[in-house]
Amino acid sequence: MDYIDTKYIQLVSASLENFKNKGNGVYNMRCPFCGDSQTNKSKARGYIFQKENKPIFKCHNCGQGATLNNFIKHVNPSLAKEYALERFGTKERRKPITPASKPSLRFQKRPEYLKTPLGKLKKVSQLDTDHPVSMLSHAKFLSVFTTNYSMRRSLMPSLISLHPINLI
Repeated sequence: MDYIDTKYIQLVSASLENFKNKGNGVYNMRCPFCGDSQTNKSKARGYIFQKENKPIFKCHNCGQGATLNNFIKHVNPSLAKEYALERFGTKERRKPITPASKPSLRFQKRPEYLKTPLGKLKKVSQLDTDHPVSMLSHAKFLSVFTTNYSMRRSLMPSLISLHPINLI
């Protein structure tokens, strides 16, 4: 909330019952639309708070909601004219919104070797059989099957025949 909003909330607070500043831009009062509870005069369920950088009124009893300008119009119409004039100005005072210069977005073409996420790296299957990474990956693959004796006995000959490295 900016200075003008806070100023007019304070000005309209004189005509509201049980008005309290709760801090951090939150104000509490009896709802001027429904009057809150008729039996308990201390109940205050109307709130002014900030939403998307704009002050909003909301009653948690009747559900009425309004912008700050419409809320002030309901409570004090003469004050609403002053608020609108100070907040929004006259048409002559308003400056047209001109967009800032658009940034030029020029993208460069990616080099061929960067088209894959890993660039020029080879797959493990493309490495020579005597390459350390290839030997390590095959050894780890075989170690999974050597934990169970019966599985090792049945699968080891076929795995050895598939792998060209001499393991023994």
